[in-house]
Amino acid sequence: MNDKSEHISCCAMQVLKESGCAGFSMENVAEQANLELNVVLQYFKNKELLVEFILISFVEQCTTHLRSFKIEENQHADKALNQFFLNILEYRESDACAVVFKELWGIALHNKEVRLVLDQYYRELYQIVFQQLQVIAPEYCEESKIDHAACFVLPFIEGYSLTRSTLPASVLFLSEQLSKVVKGILFN
Repeated sequence: MNDKSEHISCCAMQVLKESGCAGFSMENVAEQANLELNVVLQYFKNKELLVEFILISFVEQCTTHLRSFKIEENQHADKALNQFFLNILEYRESDACAVVFKELWGIALHNKEVRLVLDQYYRELYQIVFQQLQVIAPEYCEESKIDHAACFVLPFIEGYSLTRSTLPASVLFLSEQLSKVVKGILFN
């Protein structure tokens, strides 16, 4: 990717955050980028290709962040789980996650390629969570329990990114409660 396409994609993300799906157009992206529409179209032939590009970039950033935090073996389960979930939820606190995921799901309802990218992202997110829970799970823990815990966590994380601005509970409280529930699944 070159500087111009990077600039266009950043501006496109800004338009998506500020205007949502309804206000997302190639004309608005060109205006935000301070470029002529034909210049934007040289880099991204249509709106769908631009949306796919920014979606792929966005989920890659999310995945990279989630992979950056590692639960270490022999770490106390309560502390490790709480830190892991706090890391995820604090990242999901960002305005980008809250707005962009809402808008991308709206787009995914009508765009099969975007839906496939999101589905792949959630498969990767599941793997990341599963692998981290596997590290902290006791030796006697059945793999199905780790699977159940990961399957419990994913809808919570996604729901949190969509509803966080309306929830009265702090991210610290939520990560502590999530840790207790997941520990109960893994250790019972």
